[in-house]
Amino acid sequence: MLNFAVAAGLDHNRQGVRDRKYTQFGKTAQTTKQTFGNSASDDGNTYDFIDTSVYLSADRTGATISIPVRLVRRAS
Repeated sequence: MLNFAVAAGLDHNRQGVRDRKYTQFGKTAQTTKQTFGNSASDDGNTYDFIDTSVYLSADRTGATISIPVRLVRRAS
């Protein structure tokens, strides 16, 4: 089983105050295409995001995998 939790402050909606971690570790006020790629249709909103990785290790085999994760917050 795998469970994720987002750090307090990173889970605020667009009416909330932007956590400084978005500025410090990510990108802010990005267009839809900048956030989701060129195939996304522009919805006129802006987004803040942080790119990070989740590392998993198997207990028995010791195998590891790195999974890229993008935390996205709608900014406007």
